Amino acid sequence: MTEYQIRQSIRQQELEIERLRAEIRDCQGKIDKLESFNGCLASYRCLFEEQVSLGSSKLSAISSMANPPRSVQSYAKSMRDSLTGGKYGSALGSLDNAKSKAIRAIDSMRADISTKKQSIRNCEARIEMLRQQLRVLAIQQNQENQA
Repeated sequence: MTEYQIRQSIRQQELEIERLRAEIRDCQGKIDKLESFNGCLASYRCLFEEQVSLGSSKLSAISSMANPPRSVQSYAKSMRDSLTGGKYGSALGSLDNAKSKAIRAIDSMRADISTKKQSIRNCEARIEMLRQQLRVLAIQQNQENQA
């Protein structure tokens, strides 16, 4: 390889390193957003659980009444239907499903980042090897010039 070719190869490796670092930053930004999203999902799950608990408490209170008014009985029936009809359970299942998908995406991106970091290390090793070749060339040219 000529000095020019070696310098071009070094430049290509440096550009590849910059590209990989940009991709890593992009992945990390996506991970941060997904982790924030997971935090929101956890908050929503807590709210749903509170609603279910509150509804159950109200039903217990109503059922302990001796002769509740018809409107209260109607309210209790609709609440019982909501709690047992799967409305809340379905919502909790959807939240859990979304959370597990986000976790899988995060794990995949972390693996991708790890691969990219290894590629950067490989590029850096190639750059070092190319720089050594440049030093050898410089020594050879220096010896030729002295002869």
